[in-house]
Amino acid sequence: MQRLIIVGAGNLGREVAVYASQCPGFQVPFLFLDDTGAKPDIADLALPPPEPIDRWKPLHGDKVVVALGDPDNRLALVQRLNDRGALFAPPLIHPLAWLAPGIRPGPGCIIAPFVSIGTGASLGAHVLANTHVAIGHDARIGDGSTLGPHSVLNGWVETGRCVLIGSGAVVTARCHIGNQGRVAAGSVVYTHVGPGLTASGNPARAFPMPAEAGN
Repeated sequence: MQRLIIVGAGNLGREVAVYASQCPGFQVPFLFLDDTGAKPDIADLALPPPEPIDRWKPLHGDKVVVALGDPDNRLALVQRLNDRGALFAPPLIHPLAWLAPGIRPGPGCIIAPFVSIGTGASLGAHVLANTHVAIGHDARIGDGSTLGPHSVLNGWVETGRCVLIGSGAVVTARCHIGNQGRVAAGSVVYTHVGPGLTASGNPARAFPMPAEAGN
């Protein structure tokens, strides 16, 4: 029997369960894995209590999606699950999202309602594109990145691994965001942002320190 294993029973996990219940091919029994004691309550979805991650033993047909908003934590958990023999789900694409023909997001991606992905764009593995995200033509989104609600990444934008784009932020055409870069909510980026830097403001300025980008 096929099961969808949702790792993370917090608020994002609850949203992912609802998305999955509305996605063709994902309308199967769900199981939450979570080590925090969270107990998701989702109207009209009967769900068993979450199980601790280390007690889970993969069964034939299990497909895993990691529902954590923080990019670094998400990929660290992906590695932990991979070491346990997990098979990751194909991209979970909500039917209200729009993808140009030929767009093939990587495994474990979560594409929320009202996301738009333009022609020639690519998304690596385990990318989270939250509601109303717009990804322009020929953009490249690196593994494990999180794109907050209503964020915009224009044509030819490139992000590295584990990038976090805050809610409502705009990255203008051809800008690059390095690995583990952050863009604070509402910021507008006009120039490249180096690895590990946080960009904030309009025009955004990059600093070598963390900031609350939000997602």
